[in-house]
Amino acid sequence: MGEVNVDVFHPPFVDLLPADRVTLVRQQFFRHKTRVKNVCSEEALSELLQSRPAVLLLFGGPHCGVCQAMKPQLEKLASEEFPKLVTAYIDCQEAAGPLCAARGIFSLPVVQLWFGGQRFAEFARVFSIGDVGAALERPYGLLE
Repeated sequence: MGEVNVDVFHPPFVDLLPADRVTLVRQQFFRHKTRVKNVCSEEALSELLQSRPAVLLLFGGPHCGVCQAMKPQLEKLASEEFPKLVTAYIDCQEAAGPLCAARGIFSLPVVQLWFGGQRFAEFARVFSIGDVGAALERPYGLLE
């Protein structure tokens, strides 16, 4: 069997839609995808943690299936239940490897919750989205 090329951004039904509707569908798809900030340096991370009152960090990598599965779920949790929470992704298997090592991240995935520039909670390797949501409730409720 030969290799099959699939364009996930051009499903078969797109040919049936008017051009302006196709643009709207793609904008809605990408709008959800772009809320997560990518952080690659210590300077960018420090600035983010000091400038925002509530930050969720996901330390992951493109070759970590669990990390890639959790990323959209954490973004959905943040956007639906905690809209003031900034979500950031740090790719430990690529450009941000030195940042992860400096921060003591040696296994994936790791989720850290930061409030007022201070680390509030950390989840590593085995945890659920519910665990993260439960940990966010009280400190998030104290945000003004």
